[in-house]
Formats: sequence, structure tokens, C-alpha cells
Amino acid sequence: MLKVLCLESGQDWEKNLPATLLALRTITHDSTGFSPAELVHGKNLRTPEVLLYEHWVRLQEEESTVTEYIFDLINRMRHCQELAVTTMTETRDKRKTWYDKNAVKREFRVGELVLVLATSKPNKMAVQWTGPGV
Repeated sequence: MLKVLCLESGQDWEKNLPATLLALRTITHDSTGFSPAELVHGKNLRTPEVLLYEHWVRLQEEESTVTEYIFDLINRMRHCQELAVTTMTETRDKRKTWYDKNAVKREFRVGELVLVLATSKPNKMAVQWTGPGV
């Protein structure tokens, strides 16, 4: 996502960085089943959309004590961590099975045009492949 931001925004990429980082931190990842913010903080970040939704739809919940909140947060984080590990293991196994099923050994002949992995890139956001070349 950051590479796309740099490629599309050019010199103005810094202006869009906060929104991009918020998106990266709040999107649920396939491999864990959680957003990075949820794994780090124990709950999802409250984006402006969530705040509007809560204001319009949800009734105000009764305030709990600080101790109850801390224990709930600790339990939620432990539960999220356990689920994330389980989901990551399942996802890893699914991806390995898919790769083993679909991987194709490729052989190239002299003179064929191929893309070459750019091993010496000026920075992380540079194009990963060069070519086509012989």
C-alpha cells in the first residue's frame, strides 16, 4: 500500500501518509484475522466513521470502573493473540497447500525475454523488477 501511495502521489506522498497509515492499522489482515491496532491495543481504533455510527445508533453504555476495564482489556488482548496465532497457522497451511498445488517449474531458453529481480534498489519503494531483458 505504501509503494502504491508513493507511485501514485509522486512528490506529494507525505500529505497522504497519515490516512494511509490509519487504513493500514485498522484493516483486518487475512493472515491474523485482526487489525494491527487490535493486536497492539486490544481494541479497534475509533475512526470518524465509527464515532458517527456509535453516536447515531448505539446507546451510551454504562461506565465501568477502571479495574474492570483493565481486566477486560487484558483478557481481550490474550484472546486476540490466541486467535491470531491460530488464524496465522491456518492461513500459512492454506497458502502452502495452494503453492504446492499450483507451483510450476519454469525453464527458460537462451534468448527469451524475462523480467529480472532488481537486487540493488535505491530504496524500498523502487520498482522490484527490471526488464524485459535477454
